[in-house]
Amino acid sequence: MFSRFEKALIALMFALVFAGVTLVAVSAQDVTPPPAQEENGDCAECHEDSQMSWQNGPHGNAKSDPIFVAAWTEQGQPGACLTCHVTGYDEATGTWKEDGVTCAACHKDEGGDHPKTSMTVDPTSNTCGTCHTDTRFIAEESWQGSAHYQNGMDCSSCHDPHNASLKITIDLKDPNAVNDASRLCISCHEEASMNFPYSTHSQQDITCIDCHLEHLENSNKEIHSVPDHSFKASIKTCTTCHAEQMHAAGDVASTKEVSSISVTEPTAEPTPAVEMSSIMPEPTPVSPIGYAGLAALIGLAAGMVLAPWLERWYRLIVKNQRRPTMTENNFNRRDFIKLSAVGLAVAAGTRIIQEAGASGAAKGEHQWVMVIDQSKCTGCDQCNLACHAHNDINPELQWTKVLDAGELNGEKVYLPRPCMQCEHAPCVEVCPVGASYYRDDGIVMMDYDKCIGCRYCMVACPYDARVFNWKEFTGENPAVPEWGEPEVDRRPRGVPEKCSFCYNRIDRGMSVGLVPGVDAEATPACVVTCPTGARIFGDLNDPHSNVSLVLKKHPSYRLRENLGTNPRVYYLPVREDGVVEN
Repeated sequence: MFSRFEKALIALMFALVFAGVTLVAVSAQDVTPPPAQEENGDCAECHEDSQMSWQNGPHGNAKSDPIFVAAWTEQGQPGACLTCHVTGYDEATGTWKEDGVTCAACHKDEGGDHPKTSMTVDPTSNTCGTCHTDTRFIAEESWQGSAHYQNGMDCSSCHDPHNASLKITIDLKDPNAVNDASRLCISCHEEASMNFPYSTHSQQDITCIDCHLEHLENSNKEIHSVPDHSFKASIKTCTTCHAEQMHAAGDVASTKEVSSISVTEPTAEPTPAVEMSSIMPEPTPVSPIGYAGLAALIGLAAGMVLAPWLERWYRLIVKNQRRPTMTENNFNRRDFIKLSAVGLAVAAGTRIIQEAGASGAAKGEHQWVMVIDQSKCTGCDQCNLACHAHNDINPELQWTKVLDAGELNGEKVYLPRPCMQCEHAPCVEVCPVGASYYRDDGIVMMDYDKCIGCRYCMVACPYDARVFNWKEFTGENPAVPEWGEPEVDRRPRGVPEKCSFCYNRIDRGMSVGLVPGVDAEATPACVVTCPTGARIFGDLNDPHSNVSLVLKKHPSYRLRENLGTNPRVYYLPVREDGVVEN
């Protein structure tokens, strides 16, 4: 048996193997990107989509940007502005010069092998705020004071940072673009706008900005500073579109056209969804060491779980040992015979078992037990054949076994072993679905329809009294009809089978007034078939039953009684002098 140290060592080995394999696999994929060159053309080799967006936008072609041109003209066209804002893209040749707002202007090299590929586009940082320094960013009533900014939004939430334009085209003066305006808001405000697409406002092409920005003109300052998550409608907001007389008694509300909004028929085509970039910062990448640590924990757990199975494999394969049987655990067969003989030599008051009727776990009126007299058992195996016939058992399986227990005075001694029908059965305690259970009369039963085939009961049983049905039994039973006829249904494939004390014969016999252990039709088949009468069956609660009388008269023992299972199968050991008493 593996010691605790050996089991811990196995778990540690699993952890190291898991960590090493994971570290090698992750490190193989951790390829450092090639260092960036100063020219934008080199960036385009990897970032083609972003490059095309840049070169066609105002960042790459400043003089085509009406916002820049208007601001530049208003300030007298100072030459300093052209340091960055120059025409860098030639539409005729399809090339661009290293002018304008280049990749390196935002993706600054901070000393590494490659410029930063991801950044937070914050107006107060050295990205947008470097050039866009008007009051929309720095005044109290500016973007920084808006609820959008306070809730974590940045410029890239609405703008494409490569071409400086909105992710969807919005022109407050263009009535054909109002649906796009709502789409931009709905991309973030999904819950608030859940019913908006089905509302009368939406059907009349009334958009989010018609109410939230209804008083604004196309002013960059106001557009950036006013949007708020806590908008509350006022009467003025409604009367912008709805006539004032709608609030007069008896009048009906009407709708008027507003100069800035043209009510048109809704388009038949569905509006495509707008994919917005997340406003949350990108997650910190996990290093290969982190993955290896996680794999080590998994490997440690796997090693702890598999250690008992590795121990069993080591014992069976390497040591060529099998699990000790009930007669081999702590003593061999010769010791078993000696123990039986010594038990007969002691005084009658030093019996191993308690007297009849003393079972503390008895629940029902009857408590069925079996007594096996080893002095009478000849090992003929007829009990096993009768069991196969009456319970229709696959000939490859055995519910009851007759074990060779050695010799005494030159005579063979046998140990028949059915299910012990334990008073405290480990198989019942470990069954996760309750397929193993007790009857009130003490018989341990199996619900084969409920059984899931986990075999926990087989592992828990200290008597090896259960056998697993690996395949469905569809052939003829060779024990039928010579040793009896089947009295129960065949079990399904994939369940553990066991002796049931022929409960069906007990129930059927008692229903017509027969006495189990006295009348053959109400007694287990193995007891009835035994040619030497080595098996006795009866009710332990009845002081006049055969089993009660025999156990009072003769010393007896139960297998592995030290485990506290309280088996209901008692054995009368062979007498050293060979005398057989009835």
